[in-house]
Parts: sequence; structure tokens; C-alpha cells
Amino acid sequence: MTPDIEYLLSLEAVRERSRIVFEAAEKDELSHFTYHASKLPEAAAYVTSVINRDFGPDNFDAIPPHGRWQHFNVGGVPRIDDLNKQWKHDGCDRKEQARRLIDLFMVSVLLDAGAGDKWKFEEPGSGDVYTRSEGIAVASLYMFTEGAFASAGGEKHIVNAKGLQGINEEVLTKGFQITSDNPMIGVGPRAQLLSRLGDSLLQHPDIFGPEGRPGNLV
Repeated sequence: MTPDIEYLLSLEAVRERSRIVFEAAEKDELSHFTYHASKLPEAAAYVTSVINRDFGPDNFDAIPPHGRWQHFNVGGVPRIDDLNKQWKHDGCDRKEQARRLIDLFMVSVLLDAGAGDKWKFEEPGSGDVYTRSEGIAVASLYMFTEGAFASAGGEKHIVNAKGLQGINEEVLTKGFQITSDNPMIGVGPRAQLLSRLGDSLLQHPDIFGPEGRPGNLV
């Protein structure tokens, strides 16, 4: 592992980059969020209460890593590693692999909100069933590889504005296997969020390119 990668994976790097965003929030310079300093103690108290409830007082070292990468690999299946191997075999260089991962992770995280207690996703092939964040992660991964978030007729394993603007309830209903017996909360708002993301990406071609691709951050 190179020193640059070690730095990016360090707490120091996270804190340094987060500080930049936080300082912008304090100055009300964020484009889509408003920071309410008066709410910070309440938010901090809530987070610590949940940690203490689930892992206190002497089991904090048992807190598992929690992030989208772990959600994608639920069931011990290295889905992201398998994707990277496929992309490398297809001729993608490391930068393009990184761009595709940003595409995937951005859309998948934005889709992740409470799905309700009844919804589940049955993984094609294995038949394994997942719920909540893990289920949404795996479902969105399959939608991504099928080209659900890309414009028609091009590369499937990417996300771009035109693809996002075409997302509606029907697309998510199919991708998330939603039926009357397998309902999901908030399907419409999720579709609207992705569609608006497509609009927003096109407003910043200097960052996301003329096609409005999240992965163009790198």
C-alpha cells in the first residue's frame, strides 16, 4: 500500500477533509444543506445514546465496520472485488474503475433510506434474501450492472444524468422486486431524488462532465 493510499484511509485524512466541509457549513456556503449549530448537542447526544445502548459499557471494540462497501458484501460475497476483476478483464484502467465505483456508491447510498419491515430482496442466482440497508445495496448493485442508471445504448456499468432522469417508480419497483406482498416505503421520493440528482449533475459540467457523471469527480 502506497503512502498516499495509507493517508486516504487514515482518520487524519477523514478529519482534514471533513473540517473543510464543516467550515463551509458554518459559513452557510453549502449549496444544498443548512447547518443548525443549536442542534449539534442534541444530535451528538442521540448518537452516543445509541452507541451506549447497543455496545456499552465495555463492548465498544465489538462495533463492526459499517459502510456501503460492507453492505455490498453481505453474506460474505465479495461483490465489489468481483466487479473490479471483471472491469479489469474488460480493459478498464484504475481511474475508470474508480469512476465506476463512485457512480455505483453515490446512487446506492442515495437510495438507502428506511425500506420498512416487510420489504426484502431475493438475490438472483443464489436465492439469498436480504433486507434493510444490505438488501437495498444488493438490489441497487444489480440495477447498476443492468444499466438502470445509464443512458440507453451505451456502457451499462456507469451512471449519468440522462439515465438518472429516466428513473421513475416503475423502474425502482422492478429493480427492488416490489409487489403488494413485498412493499417498500418511499418509492416515489427515491425516484424523484435520483431524477433531481440527474438535473443537478448537468448544472456542473466543469466537475461532472457534459454527460453529468458522478465518477468524473476523479
